[in-house]
Amino acid sequence: MGSTALFSSRPRMDRCAALHNAPLPGRLAELNPTGAAKPASCDAPLHRVPLGRVPHHRISETCPAMTRPPFLFTLALVASLLSTTAVEAATSRLSPGFMKMEPRTRSLQICNNKGSREIAKEKEFSRLDRVVVDAMSNPAIESNVISGDGGAFRSKGQWHQFQFKCILAQDRLSATSFTYQIGDIIPEDQWERYGLWR
Repeated sequence: MGSTALFSSRPRMDRCAALHNAPLPGRLAELNPTGAAKPASCDAPLHRVPLGRVPHHRISETCPAMTRPPFLFTLALVASLLSTTAVEAATSRLSPGFMKMEPRTRSLQICNNKGSREIAKEKEFSRLDRVVVDAMSNPAIESNVISGDGGAFRSKGQWHQFQFKCILAQDRLSATSFTYQIGDIIPEDQWERYGLWR
């Protein structure tokens, strides 16, 4: 028997068919009870993905967290910024120059600042730019309470007289309360008398 006849008598197995019919080993056989792999047809043409840009919306659609910062992180960042601002404000208020002021002058300045914040809450005077609690007369100072009726503030180019009561904190480095009552507009011909300016 010739070797040629021996090999030519065996049916030739197509490589693709062998892959289709090959038994699955181990765990794969349990997943496919038929015992045969089921790849896509070997005759199907290969699908080539064209090179190009990945659509920009894919990341945001599949992974929103990659484009939006977590809420807690944002909250922490805002809190950090607010804390920094508060520290800077306190540092400015307690600067060496402020602490070197004569106690009475420092207390009056604290009331000026507190008065500015309180009076500016009124819509009509929201753009005031100066408050001087001792502009027209010296206020009374008793312990941590400063009061008087000769205060003046400037808003939109006009000076207004007011009376007030300012309560300082125990350390007298801040004001805990400022109440006031606004009086008349101070005539411009009296500005020089009280040391007011345009």
